[in-house]
Amino acid sequence: MGMIDSFRTSEKFSCPVCGTILSDWQSHESEGLLLIWVQGEKYPLDTELPDECVGDRREFLQSYTLPDEFMIYSYDCDCPYPIELLCHCEDGLWKRSQLFTGSTADKVFAGAETKSAYKKRMKWLRKEL
Repeated sequence: MGMIDSFRTSEKFSCPVCGTILSDWQSHESEGLLLIWVQGEKYPLDTELPDECVGDRREFLQSYTLPDEFMIYSYDCDCPYPIELLCHCEDGLWKRSQLFTGSTADKVFAGAETKSAYKKRMKWLRKEL
């Protein structure tokens, strides 16, 4: 199992299908150094790596920034798919997060998975299943 980074959004999000409040966000797209990112901050808040792996903690944390655009996901609910956010940075700061729903996910998932998996996910997001 790979190491993942954790993300704390500044706004509250709910599953677009079941309505569960989502608070545990993570990503495999980031550095995978058990970093803890907070929306609105340029650098990670902390890391869960032990001190002996980090050295100077402040220097270590300030050596990482987020890309202009990245995806995070949550498994906080019992739905069959992760709930995903597309996040945007401006001037190095994580500013916005967009929840994927049945009306917004089309452009992201198309081509990212098999045609049948894509159709099934879209039906689920549109509450057609």
